[in-house]
Amino acid sequence: MVCVMDRRQFLIVVITVLILLGALVMSAYFGQGETAKRRGGLKFRQGPRKERTVVNEDLYNKIVGSESVSDSSAPVDKTGGDDNEANDTPRETPVTAEEAAATEALNALTPQQGIDRLAALLATLDNLENASRLYTALGTLYAQTGEAGVAPAKEAFAAAKKLARSHEDRHRAALGHVTALSARGDIEGAMREASAAIEEGDPSTLSGMQLAVAQGKLYEQQNAPDQAEAAYKKAMEDALAAAPVLHADALNVYRQACLSLVQLYRKTGREPAANSLVLTMKNKLAPFEKR
Repeated sequence: MVCVMDRRQFLIVVITVLILLGALVMSAYFGQGETAKRRGGLKFRQGPRKERTVVNEDLYNKIVGSESVSDSSAPVDKTGGDDNEANDTPRETPVTAEEAAATEALNALTPQQGIDRLAALLATLDNLENASRLYTALGTLYAQTGEAGVAPAKEAFAAAKKLARSHEDRHRAALGHVTALSARGDIEGAMREASAAIEEGDPSTLSGMQLAVAQGKLYEQQNAPDQAEAAYKKAMEDALAAAPVLHADALNVYRQACLSLVQLYRKTGREPAANSLVLTMKNKLAPFEKR
């Protein structure tokens, strides 16, 4: 009897222990689940997230300047020295409020929006000393509005020439007018305007050199290749002479004039002259690229 009782007691003890162990295991399992829920899921917990900043660099540079978005670990050259010249980048020049306003208007979504901005600005100007650039931009925008803009464009360009305080102002206004006339198909009118501006002003201005290139293209349209060649060569000569001062801007005009003349040579069957000019262009530009 005692043995039977001992065996029963033993079984009871074993069963009780198993039940207790099962209860402990279940308690631990469900307890961990609740803890995970309270903590938002330990299994998916991540480290701190970094905010992603997306910057429109072009717009950002215009607003706060390029130095703000440059690599802080890289040295910033503020001297405008040899590196700038080696890359053919123009040296920084002060931008007037009128130049900034003209550029903004020319970049407006529509010509009419640009016209409205410039008209509002011109109505409030007390000093027209630097207004030539604004009127040149105004004429350019009017010229883009079709036939209705022809007369006001002509008036705006005339005002720009009258208010010009430098040869550059005068040439810039003439270049705008020549471009507008050429776009309308008035090649003779464009030629008269270009020739008059070139003859009366200093050709070493940037716009003056660009006028010479435009004049060459006009001569081509008039089937006058010899005159076109002379115009391109004059632009090339003036651009190289101005390169020490105007830097990349002048060199760009030189390239444009050279390439225009190369195309002219090839159109007229002068392939050897075209190839020779390509080599000359490379040799002339080499000293500037090595600086």
